[in-house]
Amino acid sequence: MAWMARKALNARVEATPQEVVGGFYRGEVGKLGLTAVLFFIGVMLFAKQFLALLLTFMAAQLAYPAVLATYRE
Repeated sequence: MAWMARKALNARVEATPQEVVGGFYRGEVGKLGLTAVLFFIGVMLFAKQFLALLLTFMAAQLAYPAVLATYRE
């Protein structure tokens, strides 16, 4: 999230809408790339526990929308 925020919110005050949207796209692509690299490193380090790594990753990905679904203001 920090990578995405840094890339997406790094726009100048006088930036055009296209530049702002481009920052969001660059941030998202970078975040996905960073996730892939870190997941690859995790697989290399924890190859014997691959199922546990995969299930933990899936649980972490599902936790955020689950919390948002239960949030009431």
